[in-house]
Amino acid sequence: MTGVDGTTYYGCVQGEDVLGHVTPWIASNATVNVDTSFPTVVAVTSGSANGLYDTGAVISILVQFSEAVNVTGGSSIRLGLETGATDFSAPYVSGSGSNTLTFNYTVQAGNLTSDLNYLSTTALALNGGTISDLNGNTADINLPLLAGPNSLGSRQDIAVDTINPTPPSAVAFSAPFSKTLSFSATWLTSTDDNFASHNVKLCSANDCVTTCLSPITTAGTTTSLTGANGSTYFACVQGEDQLGHTSAWIPSGSSIAVDTSAPTVTSVTATDADAVYKLGDVITLNVVYSEIVNVTSG
Repeated sequence: MTGVDGTTYYGCVQGEDVLGHVTPWIASNATVNVDTSFPTVVAVTSGSANGLYDTGAVISILVQFSEAVNVTGGSSIRLGLETGATDFSAPYVSGSGSNTLTFNYTVQAGNLTSDLNYLSTTALALNGGTISDLNGNTADINLPLLAGPNSLGSRQDIAVDTINPTPPSAVAFSAPFSKTLSFSATWLTSTDDNFASHNVKLCSANDCVTTCLSPITTAGTTTSLTGANGSTYFACVQGEDQLGHTSAWIPSGSSIAVDTSAPTVTSVTATDADAVYKLGDVITLNVVYSEIVNVTSG
């Protein structure tokens, strides 16, 4: 007998003699389902929210088939993912008997991608396992085109970033001294796919550890800093991304001295002996200031 794909039938039989007398039709106790179609992957999505993920996060990836499927040897089945310099795979975890299989990807140190996707249309690897429909037809496990509307990258907006930003550079003051408590520092930007801001602080040494003031945060490449009179500082800058990863602290190439106090005269003395001097005599006077001074147009 020949049926039609996707149709369920009973078998019905009757007897007939040479004169054309017939018995009643007798139906089979059970049906037969004609299924010659194999399951195909229709879409790849995620059960995790869109967003930015860090090391240790678990992202669920859902592979949707055109019909319910059964899985055997699931512990060996993997979905290869594009995760940066080193690619990782997500193991199968559940879904046999339904039309959606779940794979869990645990973000690893060093992973970086702005739009998580599988490696290729052949990234679903059975490795000895099987995926078939409920009638035993082997599934076609080719995945949707990477740039197509049903790929993971197109359907979701999931980014992974486990990398520290590159450090800023060329940290500098505009002058080696300041006559005010506030002064500016500049630098060349830190870079990161998910850059957030720069942290900037003043320290008494260029190790960016010794006697440091609390850092301030800015997204730009220049900021005003405030120090204490009589202190000498180095500026230290680091980059930070949206997940809190930070670069190394980079110190300024030179320091700045903060001096807001005007010199004062502490004493006036003469190098000549006490005496009475006549017209034309030269008397040398020493004026002592509270700090070293420069004289112009003297």
